[in-house]
Amino acid sequence: MMVVYLLILLFVSSVCRGLQGELFVRVSVKILTMVKNDLFAAIIRKDTSFFDKNKTGELISALTSDCEVIQNCFQMNIDMTFSAVYVITFSLIIMLMLSPTLTGVVFLTLSPSLLVALFFSKCMRYFGKIIQERKKVLTNTA
Repeated sequence: MMVVYLLILLFVSSVCRGLQGELFVRVSVKILTMVKNDLFAAIIRKDTSFFDKNKTGELISALTSDCEVIQNCFQMNIDMTFSAVYVITFSLIIMLMLSPTLTGVVFLTLSPSLLVALFFSKCMRYFGKIIQERKKVLTNTA
């Protein structure tokens, strides 16, 4: 009987996950479109002296990078965070119901893995900043 409940929960979870992904894609596309329109309108209103003072390559790199960050934030990061919270919460509840001792062992062994993952995420942020700086140099054509 427990297997039937878990299968129903899996089905409902999958449907909700699909709807959640679709919602975040639609919201991110709308927000990104509004941001790009606002940026374009703001750039159009600038005087030519603004473009003499600021290098076009740096402007393009900064705007492109900012739009990519917004898009990634909505499409991946927020979506994955909600999904991870749901999965961890329900997995923890089920694990505690089945075997509290085994649940403790699993969390003790996962702790070092989380520390390694945090280290690699910091490395990725560092390399992302380097890539952004190099994009500025490559697109510097003003």
